[in-house]
Amino acid sequence: MKIFLTGASGLLGRALFKELNECGRGFEVLGTAFSRTSGSLKQLNLLDSTAVKKMISDFGPDLVIHSAAERRPDVVKADPEKAQKINVDATGTVAEAASACGASILYMSSNYVFDGRNPPYYPDSAVNPLNEYGQMKLTGEHIVLEKCPDAIILRIPIVYGRVEYLGESTVTVIADEISADSPAYFDNRQMRFPTHAGDISNVISGLAGLLDAGEEIKGIYHWSSETSITKFGIAKILAGIMGIDPELIREAAPDPNAAPRPENAKLDTGRIRRLGLGTYRDFEQAIREILMEVSEQSS
Repeated sequence: MKIFLTGASGLLGRALFKELNECGRGFEVLGTAFSRTSGSLKQLNLLDSTAVKKMISDFGPDLVIHSAAERRPDVVKADPEKAQKINVDATGTVAEAASACGASILYMSSNYVFDGRNPPYYPDSAVNPLNEYGQMKLTGEHIVLEKCPDAIILRIPIVYGRVEYLGESTVTVIADEISADSPAYFDNRQMRFPTHAGDISNVISGLAGLLDAGEEIKGIYHWSSETSITKFGIAKILAGIMGIDPELIREAAPDPNAAPRPENAKLDTGRIRRLGLGTYRDFEQAIREILMEVSEQSS
């Protein structure tokens, strides 16, 4: 199977590119990126529709995985026109190109398509995004399914994993916000479900393998860890790992100026698990390993 991957230099994309190449399923993978091209990644501006269509057509993939996106809700809120170009317009271009060459497409979406008022959420649960990012991902879903009716939509929550810098993940960035010198304040109401990029990549590789084997894999799927935790809880764990007094982590209400988040957008993962796919890793152990690696790189 030939796989074309967008966003291969991002937090999830790096893990996915590695998994697809090393999973032993014989995939031929073309990974693309815009500003952080290195190694075997190919440079591609997803806003250049002609270049996108040509590269996909020339490669002739069996599966296109569209991972590239602006995933930070506050960044989307601050500049929705710029985010629209990558989250919606580029999605349409990629879907058109996949359809034109007869490829399947797997589109990465988000649990932010839900309002968080009635968890858990199933693939057919009613959607109601609270912020611009969630609305853009939902619009992307509609575009992909319109252009590629057999598309795979994979909704996930916030992602963490091996980072190039702490600010790359909304989980590890918290480590930059706490110190032994003064209290730090975090929301303790909105539940997060931080999911490791490696676990998500394992699921995607499995879906691709089933598709390659002729299985009917299409429609909406959910994947998420079972860890439910607030930013306050994450900060407490990080403080303990970093040797900072956890009492310096204090509760605060959500930032009224930030993009609104659902209070509990827990995803039901039954459809994935019934396929025999999916792994979870322990959050505290995994985040400890990530912080240790960052510390070693900076020393």
